Amino acid sequence: MVERKNLTSARIEAETLPTKGHRDMWDAEVRGLVVRLTAGGGVFYLSKWDGKETRWVRLGAHPETKVKDARALALDKLAAIQRGEKPWEQKDLMRAEAALSDLWEAHQAHAIGKNRGSTLALYARAWELLKPLHGKFVGSITKGDIQGEINRIGKTRPVMANRCHSVISVLYSRAIDSETFKGPNPATGVVRFREKSRDRFLRPDELRAWWQSLEYEPENWRLYFAAAVLCGARKSNVCAMRWADLDTERGLWRVPGEQSKNGEPLIVVLPTTLLTLLAVWRRRCPSKSWVFPTHDADSAVGHVSDPKRPWARVVNRATLFRYVQALAEANGWDADSEAQARAEALAEVERARVRALGRREAMTADPLEYVGELYAKRVSKAERDPADYSLADIRMHDLRRTLGSWATITGASLSIVGRALGHRSLSATQVYARLSIDPVRDAVETAGRAIVGHGGDAATRVMNNKGDKV
Repeated sequence: MVERKNLTSARIEAETLPTKGHRDMWDAEVRGLVVRLTAGGGVFYLSKWDGKETRWVRLGAHPETKVKDARALALDKLAAIQRGEKPWEQKDLMRAEAALSDLWEAHQAHAIGKNRGSTLALYARAWELLKPLHGKFVGSITKGDIQGEINRIGKTRPVMANRCHSVISVLYSRAIDSETFKGPNPATGVVRFREKSRDRFLRPDELRAWWQSLEYEPENWRLYFAAAVLCGARKSNVCAMRWADLDTERGLWRVPGEQSKNGEPLIVVLPTTLLTLLAVWRRRCPSKSWVFPTHDADSAVGHVSDPKRPWARVVNRATLFRYVQALAEANGWDADSEAQARAEALAEVERARVRALGRREAMTADPLEYVGELYAKRVSKAERDPADYSLADIRMHDLRRTLGSWATITGASLSIVGRALGHRSLSATQVYARLSIDPVRDAVETAGRAIVGHGGDAATRVMNNKGDKV
């Protein structure tokens, strides 16, 4: 004879969990309702004799499922049984103790080798942010639970909060599609954060400073960034560019399907100026396979993979040059005076570097950033806002957007811009409609000439590839 008690959350939580096996606590109010305690916690079940054997219907985990909710669920199941239904044949969970982490592991086993590395990395970062849900039973997670986590993450990282929502939705969708979970997707209907499509690109004065900064980079990085902005390809594709994939006679670059975002081969148009630059570089390139080989002896791929540090140098130096532009505007300097001021700014950077190396001055930032902060103060004193001149918000992907933007500005239609950038749908190209709308080589050539043209003499010198800046 089982002992029945009026179940309450306090009574359940007061029980010591068994280290092995299980212990059952039966409810006195709803016959057949039981909370089964194991080392992993408590789970509510409805126990019902069907005339042949005892059937067990899982209702939810404790404390995520409250006692009153468990009673309501049990009564619903009993009513269904009276109607002739057999709820024990509807498996709501993969296993009795399946947690969200089990869905994640199943998804990982499926996704590795099928999804791009960048997608796997993004989902892994999102999964870490969802740690409070990792151990919860999949059948106990509610829309409210997910909304709470998305709101928590979104307070500081709204875009990543949306990615976290996508992860949960994918986990449940895959489990439902594979019929390892039968139930609704609790991520459905969760309110996401509004995302603004990014439309940042390099404007004329910014292009001038960017090309001026690029002059001071080693030849391989000068060419890398010039290629990125003039062909509009994604960072990972430019990193893995191979000589064998370049058709220099027709000015085309075939990006293999395994490297493209949508998994299909992508044809990228190379403007004449870039083809000339590549031809010169090929005679000096240390690799017969990769256009941009790595100097890292421990690299497993043989080509550059993350230009984060050289990109930071280019941006910080360009920002410093923009501050010099601001001072030139405020003081009415001519072109020669501005060029001299840029040289003096770089000399300050070098002096700061020497002082830091000699440990005569403590510096928490890179010398370029350190001097940039000094110049920002000078810009403020000249009654200019440094934020109006900083390029700190420019990302590498904005080089791709720069080509698309200038192609649109110079008259290419959205469909042509979309083909030039390898967009699969027109919706991905709509961001350029904000600039102007109104017909794939002419567009790229025209945009390239505009990008180089706004770079002035510095861009001309970079494109002529006269060797490293001294």
